[in-house]
Amino acid sequence: MTGMTIPSAEYKIFIAKGKMPDKVVEMWQHIWQPEIDSKRSYKTDFEVYGEKYGNPENSEVEIYIGMK
Repeated sequence: MTGMTIPSAEYKIFIAKGKMPDKVVEMWQHIWQPEIDSKRSYKTDFEVYGEKYGNPENSEVEIYIGMK
C-alpha cells in the first residue's frame, strides 16, 4: 500500500453503484458532460475503492472531483 497526501479543496463526490468496472466508466462519462466538466478545477480527482467494492456485480466506488 502506498500513502498519498491529497490537497485540501472543494470536492464533489459521485458514487458509482452496480457492476464494475462498467459503472465507474458510466460515472466518468457523466462527469465529462459540459454542465459538470466546466466546473472542474482539474487539479485533483481520485477514486476510493473501500469496503463496499468487494462484490463485482454490486459494488460501490466514490469518485471525488476537484471543483472550482
